[in-house]
Amino acid sequence: ASKCIMSSGCGLLEGAASPMTDWESHAAGEKVSISVSGLEQNTPYVFNVAMRDGDYAVAYAATQGTPTYQRITQAQSNTTIMIVASVAGAVFLILVLLIVWAKMRLNRAYQRHQYMRYAPAQD
Repeated sequence: ASKCIMSSGCGLLEGAASPMTDWESHAAGEKVSISVSGLEQNTPYVFNVAMRDGDYAVAYAATQGTPTYQRITQAQSNTTIMIVASVAGAVFLILVLLIVWAKMRLNRAYQRHQYMRYAPAQD
C-alpha cells in the first residue's frame, strides 16, 4: 500500500489512481483542453489533473464533474420541418381521397353491371 495521499503527485505515480489517458506534452503556460470519451450522462466523476516534468510531479486538487449534454443546434430549421410535414400530409390526404374516389367509382360500375345483368328485358 502506498503511503502517499491519493490526490498528490506521489499518490498518482504510486498507483493510487490509474491514468485514463496517456501523458501529453504541452508548453509551459499553455491552455489545455481535454476531451474524455465514454462518460455516462448524469453520472458524477472525479477528475485528477497531474503534471510531470521528469522525476518531478504535481497533482492539482481533484475536481468533480457531472457530464450533461444538450442539443445546441438542430439539423433543419423549424420552417423546413413544417414545409416537409405539410407536403407529406397533403400527399397522404390526396392518396386517401383518390382511394375513396376509386372505390366509389368501382362500386357504382359493379352495381350498374349487376343491374344490367339481371334487369328484365323490355320490348
